[in-house]
Amino acid sequence: MNLREAMCESLVDGWEKEWIMRRAVSHAWRLTGKTASSTAEKYDLACKAVNCKHLDGSVGVRTWVKANMRLLDTALWSAKSRAECLEAAKKCTGGRRLRTPFSLK
Repeated sequence: MNLREAMCESLVDGWEKEWIMRRAVSHAWRLTGKTASSTAEKYDLACKAVNCKHLDGSVGVRTWVKANMRLLDTALWSAKSRAECLEAAKKCTGGRRLRTPFSLK
């Protein structure tokens, strides 16, 4: 499993269990079975995986998903199946444009 897929699963799990982003990022790295050499590298690679510029470990997953992945947020609030939520997360991370967190654009 690559880091992008692991982050998608971790965000869905974290949204359901009301985690903070620090726990979601750690969970994603555990799912990949890999280790990063430093915390900075761990967060940098996680940012690239979900196609954003910054991940704040102290922000709740629900808050982060609402601000950065609207399609996933809609799927989760609509109580879609887990498979549909994972597909929505993968669609959100598939773009090339970097999204800034909490942007007002």
